[in-house]
Amino acid sequence: MKFLKIIFFPLLELRRILIEIIIFWPTSPFGNILRKTYYKSCLKKIGSNPLIESGVRFLDPKNITINNNSIFGRNVNLIVEIENEFDIALNNDQIISITDYKSLLELVKNLK
Repeated sequence: MKFLKIIFFPLLELRRILIEIIIFWPTSPFGNILRKTYYKSCLKKIGSNPLIESGVRFLDPKNITINNNSIFGRNVNLIVEIENEFDIALNNDQIISITDYKSLLELVKNLK
């Protein structure tokens, strides 16, 4: 068992490093493609034409749907702490920046 930990721990660390490189890749067309591809595998659904700038993170992304033309400014952390029976959907054409101090009800729509 200890042998397996010795082998798999560095692999898990390399995976985490790769994810951090993708998340913090400078804001550019290539960086946006990297982040969109990564978040497509994590989020419940992601619409067309999202702009996800460098440093954007989602906590508990499996319940989050991002609709079309959403923009996430640099270093935005979207923390959604809800029960698993609910999904969160960001509306079309939603812009979220790190300077926004909006309530959850202003930013998202609950779906059952």
